[in-house]
Amino acid sequence: MKINDKQIKKILYIHYKPFGDVLCNTGVLPFIKERFPKAKLDYLVQDPYHQILYQNKNIDELVIFKDEKRTAYIWNRLKLFKDIYCRKYDLIIDQMCGTGSAQIVLLSGAKYRLGYKESRLSWVYNLLATYNGSRYTAATKFDLLKPLGINEKPFCMQYYIKPESIAFIGKWLNSIGINNEKLICVAPGSKANHKKWKAEYFAKLCDFIVSKTQYKVVLLGADYEWEDIQVVKKFMEHKPIVTPKINLNKAVALLQKATLLICNDVALNHFSAVTKTPSLAFFGRTDPVTWSPTTDSHHYYLCRSNLYQDGDNSFGISIQEAICKVGEIIKKLEEEC
Repeated sequence: MKINDKQIKKILYIHYKPFGDVLCNTGVLPFIKERFPKAKLDYLVQDPYHQILYQNKNIDELVIFKDEKRTAYIWNRLKLFKDIYCRKYDLIIDQMCGTGSAQIVLLSGAKYRLGYKESRLSWVYNLLATYNGSRYTAATKFDLLKPLGINEKPFCMQYYIKPESIAFIGKWLNSIGINNEKLICVAPGSKANHKKWKAEYFAKLCDFIVSKTQYKVVLLGADYEWEDIQVVKKFMEHKPIVTPKINLNKAVALLQKATLLICNDVALNHFSAVTKTPSLAFFGRTDPVTWSPTTDSHHYYLCRSNLYQDGDNSFGISIQEAICKVGEIIKKLEEEC
């Protein structure tokens, strides 16, 4: 189907969860606005992931819905279907192409419905794109936009760090006597057990940094990762610095002050690309090519082993390998300063 640009006055973009995935979509939004400068661009997002899009200048309106359970889920879905239909979108861009998002697209009444050819629900869409993959997931978002005449270009993911978050982190660091010290942030947690490199290994790696380098280690993570942080702290010989329980915005504000982030395959690794903080991520079975941020001007490293086996949370990566890798990264970063 050929698009009539004059008919595109209202656009809805869909990718509503989780945090890292929503962030990865922000890189393409300026190019959609550039392609359709007179159109209103809305973004469908689930609570609480809408926080990622706060103050995003490319979005005219956030359409936010909650993930309810049981009867409330059905009622909420019906209200959402009606809301989207009543908004009368001309073009819907569905980056998820899952059952839930396809239902929304199907019942939207939109003239142009853009999705992936590879989706099992591809019949819902009348504009189809081919997913190429084999690169960072934020870059693959451009694949879906090709039928709109938007090709992949250099991009920057966008996330607004609130001034109050920056002030909070500055005040907290001052309160524990840290001013100009070099910091390495370590985020050892994850919602998914198969993404967690061994807590004992994280502890030994942190001990190496504290005892053998000029850097201080700061442990951080989301609320649901708090137990992971405490386990690493328990295994450490040297007392680490642990952040108070902070929200994502404050965590990203802290990342701005760090020389390096060490983490699992988690959302915070994507946010390191926003703050231009070099990172080292440990990967088990997930694809590091897809989930590792890459740019030409900054450094994003990963550890992954061909020796990985399901159920082995060492990921086939020895502590000595990790220590060597961190040592190499620190040396390289200091040489470039």
